[in-house]
Amino acid sequence: MTVLMGVIVVLLLGAVSFGRIKIDLFPRFNFPAAGVVTEYPGAAPSEVESLVTRTVEEVMGQVARVSSIRSVSLEERSVVVVEFEWGTDMDYATLQMREKLDLASSFFPAEAKRPVVAAFDPSSLPVMFVAITGGEANAEEEPGADPLVTLTRLGTDTVKRRLERVEGVASVSVIGGTDEEVLIAVDRDRLAAAGVSWFQLTQAVAGASLNLPGGEINESGQDFLVRSLGEIDDISTLEELTIGARSVTVPAPLGPRTVTAAVLLRDVARISVLPRDPEDLSRLGGERSVILAVQKASDANTVAVSRGVREEIEGLEGDLPAGTRVEITMDQADFIGKAVGFIGDNALQGALLAVLVLLLFLREIRSVIVIGLAIPVSVVSTFVLMFFSDMTLNLMTVGGLALGVGMLVDNSIVVLENIFRHMEDGEEAVKAAVSGTAEVVTAVSASTLTTIVVFLPVVFVGGVAGTLFKELSITVTFSLLSSLAVAVTFVPMAAATLFSLGRLRSRRAERAGLGVYARLVRGALRLRLLVVLAALGALALALPLVPDIGAEFVPSMDRGEIAVSVTLPAGTDLDTTDKTVARVEAIVSEVPEARFVTATVGSSGGLRLDVAGVLGGGSNIGSVGLKLIDREDRDRSAEEVARALKDRLFMVQTADVTVESLGSFMSMAGIRPIEIVISGDDPTVLADLAARVHSIVSGTDGTVNVDRGDIEARPELHIRYDRSKLAALGLHPALVATSVRSAIEGQMVGTMRHGDQSLDVILRYAETYRRGLADIEGFVVASPGGQAIPLSQVAEVTRAEGPSVIQREGGRRIQVVSAGVEDRDLASVTADIREDLEGMSFPEGYGYEIEGEHREMEEAFSGLSFALLLSVVLVYMVMASQFESLIQPFVIMLTIPLAVVGVLVALRLTGLTLSVPSFIGIIMLAGIVVNNAIVLLDFVGQLRGKGLARNEAVLTAARYRLRPILMTTTTTVLGLGPMAFATLEGSELARSLSVTVIGGLTSSTLLTLVVIPVVYTLVDDAVVFLTSALTGRGLRPGLPAAPRSAPPPGANLLS
Repeated sequence: MTVLMGVIVVLLLGAVSFGRIKIDLFPRFNFPAAGVVTEYPGAAPSEVESLVTRTVEEVMGQVARVSSIRSVSLEERSVVVVEFEWGTDMDYATLQMREKLDLASSFFPAEAKRPVVAAFDPSSLPVMFVAITGGEANAEEEPGADPLVTLTRLGTDTVKRRLERVEGVASVSVIGGTDEEVLIAVDRDRLAAAGVSWFQLTQAVAGASLNLPGGEINESGQDFLVRSLGEIDDISTLEELTIGARSVTVPAPLGPRTVTAAVLLRDVARISVLPRDPEDLSRLGGERSVILAVQKASDANTVAVSRGVREEIEGLEGDLPAGTRVEITMDQADFIGKAVGFIGDNALQGALLAVLVLLLFLREIRSVIVIGLAIPVSVVSTFVLMFFSDMTLNLMTVGGLALGVGMLVDNSIVVLENIFRHMEDGEEAVKAAVSGTAEVVTAVSASTLTTIVVFLPVVFVGGVAGTLFKELSITVTFSLLSSLAVAVTFVPMAAATLFSLGRLRSRRAERAGLGVYARLVRGALRLRLLVVLAALGALALALPLVPDIGAEFVPSMDRGEIAVSVTLPAGTDLDTTDKTVARVEAIVSEVPEARFVTATVGSSGGLRLDVAGVLGGGSNIGSVGLKLIDREDRDRSAEEVARALKDRLFMVQTADVTVESLGSFMSMAGIRPIEIVISGDDPTVLADLAARVHSIVSGTDGTVNVDRGDIEARPELHIRYDRSKLAALGLHPALVATSVRSAIEGQMVGTMRHGDQSLDVILRYAETYRRGLADIEGFVVASPGGQAIPLSQVAEVTRAEGPSVIQREGGRRIQVVSAGVEDRDLASVTADIREDLEGMSFPEGYGYEIEGEHREMEEAFSGLSFALLLSVVLVYMVMASQFESLIQPFVIMLTIPLAVVGVLVALRLTGLTLSVPSFIGIIMLAGIVVNNAIVLLDFVGQLRGKGLARNEAVLTAARYRLRPILMTTTTTVLGLGPMAFATLEGSELARSLSVTVIGGLTSSTLLTLVVIPVVYTLVDDAVVFLTSALTGRGLRPGLPAAPRSAPPPGANLLS
């Protein structure tokens, strides 16, 4: 009754825990990196590098535990990425970064904005993209309204606010929209004629629309706040604003006279409300759209957030104008639901197959009921442990549960089969449950511990791989501990209850068939050296398969998403880029598997994610996104669609077009498979080296979309001031330069109420005076004395070129040659490239590093290799403590190399590569494959301890332990089978791991059944020989062990 009540409590807690466990794509982890983003309006990349980036790099170098610093200087923006050692407390690290930046703030230009520090948090990336279309229909209801402005306000004022109210939504940002502004377009010539300088104009307009506090006064015992209200709410008021004065001659009765007249803003400028020039454009299905990027809170449930957003969108339909469409273009929860649901379904299928295996072997429905009850109890117990460990249901943890389903029945099977055997021999049900469990409790405890300890080193593996697979290891550990507890408590209780309801039919005739295996073992014992040589030969034949298998970091997943990047020469305006992107968009739309097509151009075009977030692009960059229909509804994979699309887009000659399937885990962080970082000081030398490296990479089989990383020159106009001439006029270069920038780029000088909107007031030259070099030369510089002088008289304006982007790492300039990989594995491609690069000469002070996904792979494999070695040692130590022997565990450990044969053959036959998931599978095998040998040799030890001769004990154990060994192996293999042969979305990681475990376990079991008994007797003979040699007394093989009063399980001559 106690056990039954305990099981009910566990089931109750498990049901509550399961309902409260959050669901996500990957485990939560903190990547040890942070970005410093500094905006410097109007600055070219060269100025950003010299005035902002270098300063940030210097102060970031003073922060503790920094491993590398990389920077990107863009137009008007500096991005410095600081990577730390794994295990760094990022909250403390970012605090240090902010303190250092505060101390260095005085060295930044006055125009530079405050640096923003943000730690890289994968959970902060958008989980949904929502597109809003139908602006043209809405604009018809408001004559004169701009469709994009209408759409943007609808998205910002209505949809955005509603979505931000959804529980778990952290923020919603708008992409591809624009708003109106009050533009004061200044006539340069009229301004000069009025004798008003640009600086005077700016000050006059900026001071006209202000609401300022005026302090506090007390009147008659009551306090009043004093406020000066001067905000302008009408264009006519702005037009009548006095910006200066001038002398004019007017007729008078006594003759013309000179008077002072006010200069009004309308005299020198045209004021209007216009749509702001968009920095980016977006389309959905060829129609202009506004994109809303939904970000969830770091601890929120992705699936729950998605569900809430969808419900809110459905509720919005009645509040939106007619013709407006709101469509979700990306929902991470869709892929999560499919991937996690797929693995869960396969785990259920595996459990059903395991139950059928029991029915096949035992042919007793009551045994099937016992195991059928043990499986959910073990799984539900795992949910309890996961909930209290604050874990989520994700690809890794659900994969761990699926693996656990195949293994967690092993303990229950061994216990139940032994109880079943005792009852077949005539014991009463309760007595058989007690004695049968006691007989194997040591074996099942040892086998469980050996499987668990292999995961301990995985927890200490650093990098992305260790972080990702840590939760898988913990989940498998939880499930195995639960299964052990269920096997030694619930299974005996359930078996005693059910088996007492009726007599068990004897199956001695069927058990006699097991003697065939005993005869096989007997024959092997006569040809021991031949058996050992055969096993070594199998291993020798398998090892040459390693080069053919290849290696990669993590298998790519078919997420049904393809990105097409479009890059035009630097300096290309937004409209020209948009026309090219539209051509690409039309071609992509013809893909038969397309669900929908999106396009972005400008600052959000070619979105590239980095540890600092979205770097974005420029007016010359765009991207087209293709979302495919579900995998089960299409014949081609995303990779195959991407290849076909690449061939069709070859006809677009006016731009650099690349096509990539977004299936790699690292692609979400903007990391490509191969990145060759060339470092040095001279940009010209770097460009030459990059061209040579690009030639090598492009000529290597298996590389695609090779990017030379050229820092393309951007056309610039350089203004060089004559300081002596400016000084003679009483002017300073900085004041003139500031005026030139605000006149050309525009300057926000206040806000104005327009209807129910608060619009920015922008002051700049009219378009007529901002078209080329001649207009810059004609900029009017007004001296303090009121003299109007063209800029060409005090400065020289020349055409030049400057870099569009400047990259640095470790304080030196770099250029990155990157590439994707296709039709070959990452390791072999990189090896070929490395071999060619070693033959290439680099000037002194210049060098290269191969980074990207390949570096992550090498670091992961290095850590996992250490974990595998440590796992083997830990498994040996656990068995040595269990068997109280140093030699017998060594015999059992020989099953591990036997598993390598199956692993290599399975990977080769399925076309899979050695990757982090398959490496994890190999580590798991180190703890799994020894279980069969433990069950076998533990029983041999018990029989020898009871007085049986060695060979007789081996043959008897072989006869009685064949069935549980085959049952546990078959249930594990069939439990993983559905995942090993799956092809649906999200199955790639689980498939690689499952195939590895199935291959290794199958070969190990088949070889263990024959090889381990042979090796056991060989080692026993060696011990006897050494004992005889050292003591002068001999023991013949096959003699019983020395009698013991109470022989413990596993007792034998090897102790």
